[in-house]
Amino acid sequence: MRKEWTIFDLRSSETSPSIKKIAKVLAKAFQDYPFSKYVFPNGKLRKEILPAYFAAFVRYFNLCSGMISIEENFWGAALWFKGPEEGGWLKFYWRIFRCGMLPVFFRAGWGSLIRWVRAMKIDEKAHSVCVDQGLIPSQHNSIGLLAVDPKERGNRLGVALMKYIIEEPESVAIYLETHEEANVTFYKKFGFQVVKISHSPVGKVWSMVRYS
Repeated sequence: MRKEWTIFDLRSSETSPSIKKIAKVLAKAFQDYPFSKYVFPNGKLRKEILPAYFAAFVRYFNLCSGMISIEENFWGAALWFKGPEEGGWLKFYWRIFRCGMLPVFFRAGWGSLIRWVRAMKIDEKAHSVCVDQGLIPSQHNSIGLLAVDPKERGNRLGVALMKYIIEEPESVAIYLETHEEANVTFYKKFGFQVVKISHSPVGKVWSMVRYS
């Protein structure tokens, strides 16, 4: 039987007590993701540290007025921005470390921090090039993270989360990046198209856009 999913946005006042639940599902979903494996190559450490790593991102999205959309039982979540993320890279690093990222890399070590910064900069450069070349409009939404608990994969929760985002009333272009080719096929089902393929130490990076 096909499940019916209820998706909604967390208000800022509701985000704090939900951080651990959201971070937990993100950690499970991205445990074997190429980016995670590159930054944290030790599998045991990666499993232990990813909840804190993603908790910092949840706090960051909350701090920066990003959208945090969840399934009501926290089986899936999406972190995304309405409009371009503001502030540039220096402000990003300042904010993300304020949100709890510093202890993550104290534990993981400087090697993980260097790999993370290197990979993040390449991803951001891909985004900047797409904007500069007119491949995406200057005014666009962007999906940072979208995840489904592995136990619920195949039950169309990812579809429900994507539909929730793309049916946003203020329809504009939507940008995202993925490091997994299998995800490219999934996103194409929602009208996304590949506009750039970059190469990083993680592997290929597919930049994708869904035009309004």
